[in-house]
Amino acid sequence: MFSRKHAIFRPAVDGTWTVQDNNTINGIYINGHRLKPGIPFTLKEGDNIQLGLPPSRDSEPEFLYRIVRDYTSNISGNRTDSELKSKRKETAENADPQGSRPGPSHHRPVESSGHKRRRLEQLDEDLAHKQRIAEREKQAEQRVRDAEARIQKMQSLIEEKELAQTALQDQLKKKEQEMQQEMRQQVVRLEEEKHQMQAELQEMMTREMQQKEQELLERLEQQGLALQEEKQQVEARLQQQLAQQLEEKDKDLEEQLLKHKAALDQIISQKEREHSDLQAKLLQSKLEKEQQEQSVKKVREEVVENVTNVMESELQCNICTELFVQATTLHCSHTFCYACILEWTKTRKMECPTCRTKVTSQTRSLVLDSYIDKMVESYSEELKQHRMALLQDRKEKVATLERQSPRQGKDSPISVGSASSDEEPLSVSSGGSSGSQWTQSSSSSTHNSPPHSRGNSASMDNDFVPGDPMAYYGGYGRCHICGHRGHWARGCPFRYR
Repeated sequence: MFSRKHAIFRPAVDGTWTVQDNNTINGIYINGHRLKPGIPFTLKEGDNIQLGLPPSRDSEPEFLYRIVRDYTSNISGNRTDSELKSKRKETAENADPQGSRPGPSHHRPVESSGHKRRRLEQLDEDLAHKQRIAEREKQAEQRVRDAEARIQKMQSLIEEKELAQTALQDQLKKKEQEMQQEMRQQVVRLEEEKHQMQAELQEMMTREMQQKEQELLERLEQQGLALQEEKQQVEARLQQQLAQQLEEKDKDLEEQLLKHKAALDQIISQKEREHSDLQAKLLQSKLEKEQQEQSVKKVREEVVENVTNVMESELQCNICTELFVQATTLHCSHTFCYACILEWTKTRKMECPTCRTKVTSQTRSLVLDSYIDKMVESYSEELKQHRMALLQDRKEKVATLERQSPRQGKDSPISVGSASSDEEPLSVSSGGSSGSQWTQSSSSSTHNSPPHSRGNSASMDNDFVPGDPMAYYGGYGRCHICGHRGHWARGCPFRYR
């Protein structure tokens, strides 16, 4: 966790210190941030230095330090050089008072009173000086204690601020998570409200349409009845008036009656026009509804036709031109029915019928089988029965092919044709050094076909159903909707039934 040469500390000219990471593996962390190797970092008071990493995630760092300022200093007296010299001189005289005077060593000279007085004064000054030094030392210690107390107080304040900052960050994260959860809930709620409003709008439009149609019908019926009643009343009044006019033979009254009849005819014609307008509106609403239904039906038919085209073009076996039965994919990525490719490899070359690549492996495509089965479920009952018969036929065919002997080596003959007595098989065999030889029985005739082929052609004629002349048909294969030959699904005449 800690290198031998982990960090380099250097003092600067201004009295500060710098630390430098010596390209270590576990690095140096200042206040939780790792230093870049080889770049000096100026330290400040209160910085936390972590050298290396802790032994485990749960343990505390072993080498963790904090930068503090040392307020203590070397305290020296304020004595001058002359005082120090006099002190050293007096110390030397006391140590050897007769060193410079001649005479016997056992005689001690008598000191004068002035000399004693000077010594006493000097001792008093030394004592006072020592007292001043002691007082200064006490003052310095007091200042050091005060500084340490201030440092501890600042450290506690820093720790409190760090704890408060950590708590604030936790609160911010929690609040952010709560806001994100609320936003997700609001989005879900808005989506639900949107779907609900769409459903309500659709239902409301349908109800309004039905209501309008019902109102129009009722109004039409009421107006028709009112017109009939009014017409009958007018005709009755006219007859009465005409009878009276004929009886009275008054021409003026007859003219007035005619004018009144014209006015009534005009009113009746206006009512009839209104009636026809209402019928036209009702017919137009019905036409719009039918157009909407036809457009929906057309879209559905296009979707079915697209799916049918995809199945017709992509999900047909190139050998039997039917939908895949037990789809099997070769290593060259071409897919065929299992029975078709098994028969191909047993009776022909061991190569892909599409790209003529040698067959080395084959894999069942369960996804294609499942997809085709799901699509066939939506077909008619006739197509489902055709599919079931095809599956049963292929199952028997696979069992028959698997009971046959496996394909021989390269020199084995390949037989092509039927096994009836009327036609000899065509064989290809290797004749050693003389090369390949092709042989065919002379009894076979190109003009006469075998009975079973004539039966097949008759069944094909009965199974041939022409399709839409505008749709393309390649001349082979069956329609997977109705099962007949003569057209593909795009031109099937039964696809809309």
